[in-house]
Amino acid sequence: MKNGTSHIIILVGLAAALPLSQLQGAQGRGQAPAPAGQAPAGGGRGGGGARGAQPAGPPPVARTTATVDLAGYWESLVTEDWRWRMKVPDKGDVSSIPVTPAARTAANAWDPAKDEAEGNQCKSYGAASIMRVPTRVHISWENDNVLKLETDAGTQTRLFRFGAAVLPAPGERSWQGNSVAEWEPTAGGGRGGGGGGGGGAFPGGPGGAPPPAVIAPAPSINDDAAPIALPPGAPAAGARGGGAAGARGGNQFGDLKVITTNLKAGYLRKNGVPYSEKAIVTEYFNRTGETYGITYMIVTTIVEDPDNLTAPFITSSHFKKLPDTANGWDPSPCTVR
Repeated sequence: MKNGTSHIIILVGLAAALPLSQLQGAQGRGQAPAPAGQAPAGGGRGGGGARGAQPAGPPPVARTTATVDLAGYWESLVTEDWRWRMKVPDKGDVSSIPVTPAARTAANAWDPAKDEAEGNQCKSYGAASIMRVPTRVHISWENDNVLKLETDAGTQTRLFRFGAAVLPAPGERSWQGNSVAEWEPTAGGGRGGGGGGGGGAFPGGPGGAPPPAVIAPAPSINDDAAPIALPPGAPAAGARGGGAAGARGGNQFGDLKVITTNLKAGYLRKNGVPYSEKAIVTEYFNRTGETYGITYMIVTTIVEDPDNLTAPFITSSHFKKLPDTANGWDPSPCTVR
């Protein structure tokens, strides 16, 4: 008994020599005690991390969290819908737009002289249609949370505001309305694309909502447009980010998503096809990598208007990157004819 008692005393002594935190960290988990001076796994009581953590700093600004760089000068590439974009369409021509009967009636009653007399020359330069106007575009940062887009056609300025804190009161309606912006990652959840995920996916894309129903374009009897070949390496009409048409997986950048409301009633085309004050414009701005020395920007525009459209009106407009100087930038006023 004497030897047995001495063994018990030695074991008890060794246990007492270990720090309490190491005994607790190893107890019941079959893991080695943490080295002296190192916190046990789990970060302390409840696994909630260290006590007294410093408060979070201010949220990062939009300029530093951008998933795509759109700054610079761009020029429209009119590779489709030539006869509706490069000239004033015929009165009453609503081809390819899913108009309501009321909108068709309004288009048939369009009077350009009346628009000029009332000072409404810019009705076809509003946010719902400006990206379809043949124009040069200049995109720059007004401040860290406001991206500015200017057009030389019609001399229009759009402000894309990030975060509710920088949004102005709705105020008076305008041609460009109030635009709320956010960055979206690629389909893979970050730069580089590919893979699963799909947060913020474009409608119909990977992980996105089903695409809205779109009425097929009506056949036209006066299609005098000559087809224009795309420049080498240009994305096909309807493609986003240089991937397959309508897909996002091939996109090596993210998207800028913009939603615009508080618009004045205007025209989807210069020939008086109307949209109302209820219109909501959703846009996705996207750029490609350089191809044969050229970079492209694709702007997908979705216009919804319960008064004048029976389905969302979706277009995809292409732009080519220009140099920062000697690029032909030429601001001009809005025109009706």
